[in-house]
Amino acid sequence: LPLLKSHYVQRLLQYLGKYAFMQLSEVFVKISQFCVIFLCFWQVDFSSFSGHLE
Repeated sequence: LPLLKSHYVQRLLQYLGKYAFMQLSEVFVKISQFCVIFLCFWQVDFSSFSGHLE
């Protein structure tokens, strides 16, 4: 029984680890997408803003 329990706990931890990693990678992808979009808009706004100054 202890062997079965430890095997079950190992499987559970493995599954939770994979799930947590998938969630973290998804959050990382969303943050990076947001940063790319923000940087693109900032460059566009900044270039048009500098054009008004001249």
